[in-house]
Amino acid sequence: MNISVIDDETFILRLMKKTLERDGYVVRVYRSGELFLNDIENFRPDLVFLDILMPGLNGIQVYERLSELIPQQKVIFISAYDFTGKLDVILKRSYVWYLPKPFGIKELREIISQTGHIPLRAKRCQSTEFIGITEEEPKES
Repeated sequence: MNISVIDDETFILRLMKKTLERDGYVVRVYRSGELFLNDIENFRPDLVFLDILMPGLNGIQVYERLSELIPQQKVIFISAYDFTGKLDVILKRSYVWYLPKPFGIKELREIISQTGHIPLRAKRCQSTEFIGITEEEPKES
C-alpha cells in the first residue's frame, strides 16, 4: 500500500516514514501541500496523512484540490489543534478520518486499520514502543 504524509514538521515526517516503512508500506513524505500535489501523478497514494496547519496551502485547501483529482481519496487529517467542529462536513464522509497530535504508534496503526487497510505485518504494539529517529533529513519525493 502506498501512503503519502504531508506535514511541515520534520520530526513527524521522519517518525511516520520510519514507522510505516517498518510495517511494510511504501511511504513518501512532503513538507508542503504544493510538493504533494505536484507529485500526485508520479505517486498515487492509497492513503494520505494530511496536516491541517501548514504554510502555503493549508490541509483543507490541499484536500479540496486532491478531491477534484481523486474523488473519495482516503485521507486522515492530523493536527495538534482541535478542528473537529470545523471539519464536521468533511469528517462525515466515509473516507475521511481525524487523528489528533500527539499520537503514538499504536494509534497510528489503529487508524490505518479503520480505513480498511490491514497492516502488511501484524504486530503486537505497546503504547510505549519507541522508534529511533536519526537526525538526517527525510528524502522528499
